[in-house]
Amino acid sequence: MFMCVNEKYIFRYFLSDLIRTGQLWIGGTDLLQEGIFLAPNSLETLTYFNWAPGQPDNIGTGQHCVSIFKDDAMLRWDDNNCDVKNWPLCQRCVYLSVQLS
Repeated sequence: MFMCVNEKYIFRYFLSDLIRTGQLWIGGTDLLQEGIFLAPNSLETLTYFNWAPGQPDNIGTGQHCVSIFKDDAMLRWDDNNCDVKNWPLCQRCVYLSVQLS
C-alpha cells in the first residue's frame, strides 16, 4: 500500500508547535533595497508573501529581516530587526543513496 502524507499539514503543525517558544527567522531580507525582499542564498526576489496585517512596517531603526509571528495560527510574517535573537527555520538539501536492483 502506498500512502501520501499531506506535507503542508505536517509543516503547519510542526511550525505551529515550534513558534510557541518565539518568532522564527525564515530568511528573506530587504537590506539591499527597502521593500524588495530577497531569498537567502539565491538573492532571488521573493514572489510569495504571507504578511500579517500592517506588515511589513519597518518600525524604528529599520526592520529588514523576515520572521514568523509568535503564536500566530496563520503563520503570518513580520519584518523584524535583524539583530533580534530568534530561532532560524532552515532548509537543507538531503542527498540519498539509492541502490537499484
